[in-house]
Amino acid sequence: MGNICSALLKSKDEIMDLWLEQQEETLKLKVGTFLTKEQLKEDSYSFFTALLEDLKYTNLDTISLDSYADSVKVLKEITNDRAIRGSSPIESFIFFFSLKNAIFKQLKEEFRDSTLMNEYFTLLVPLLEQLSLEALD
Repeated sequence: MGNICSALLKSKDEIMDLWLEQQEETLKLKVGTFLTKEQLKEDSYSFFTALLEDLKYTNLDTISLDSYADSVKVLKEITNDRAIRGSSPIESFIFFFSLKNAIFKQLKEEFRDSTLMNEYFTLLVPLLEQLSLEALD
C-alpha cells in the first residue's frame, strides 16, 4: 500500500493539475454558474488529501469503506453541497471519474514499467468506484 500512496504523493501536484484541468474542460459551461474555480479547486484538494491520508493506513486488497470514512465524508459533503447549488448527479460523477483519468495519465507518465502502473491502477479503480457510489447514495 505504501508504494501506491508514495507514488500518488510524489505526483500529487501533477495529478491535481490534470484533474482540475479535466474538470474545468468538462464543466466549462457550469463553472461560474453553480461552482467557482476556487470551489472546484478546494473540493478537489479536500477529497484528494483525504484519500491520500486514508490510503496511508489501509489495504487495497480488501476494500472496506469503514477504512475510508474520511474520504466518504468529504465526498458526501461535496456532493450534497453541489446538489444544493444546482449540480446534477452527472456533474458529481464527472468529479469522481475524472480523478481516475488524471491518476492513470500521471502514473503512465511516471512509470515506464507498465506492469507496476497497471497493478496500481487495478487496485485503485475499484476503490474509487466504491467511494463514488457511496457518496452518490
